[in-house]
Amino acid sequence: MAQVLELFDQADQAVAERRLTSPVDRSAWHYYRQILTLVPDNLEARQGLVNVVERYIQWSDAALRQGRVGQARQYLERGAQVLPQHPPLQERMAQLRSRPSTSEHYIGLDADALEGRTDALREQLANAAEQIRRHDARVVIEAPSDRAGRWLYQQLNSRHEEYRIRANLRLQQRPGLRLIY
Repeated sequence: MAQVLELFDQADQAVAERRLTSPVDRSAWHYYRQILTLVPDNLEARQGLVNVVERYIQWSDAALRQGRVGQARQYLERGAQVLPQHPPLQERMAQLRSRPSTSEHYIGLDADALEGRTDALREQLANAAEQIRRHDARVVIEAPSDRAGRWLYQQLNSRHEEYRIRANLRLQQRPGLRLIY
């Protein structure tokens, strides 16, 4: 019994540290399976596996909202390692398979132009804003700082009062815009 309690403690720690399925020998999945080897009918361990899969589903949903389809798919695949027949997981995987494929367009921005807030960059951002509006694209702004990212966002939204561009900011050394259609 003490061994099972210790395994539960290790599983809880793994979940807290987001080690759901990897590294394999230190993951929550590993500890819950060990418990089930010792006590096959342990409902708490079975629920732990369900919780691991549900967490991957949540992460997948968040990735999809940000336009990261590949990452969403990876999360679901990891969940499928744990409980491949879990109905909500199967449902999400089917939704992802039926989802129209997305495309991504990258617009590189000149770092010096961003630093100097040049007119040429403002014109490039105005053109990008038109393209975003025309395709109702999701946007990931990549900028070297939060301040630069906010300025880019303001420039994109200054083009049209009736259309508000929604964007996520990703801090990257190389500035750019990722348009996801």
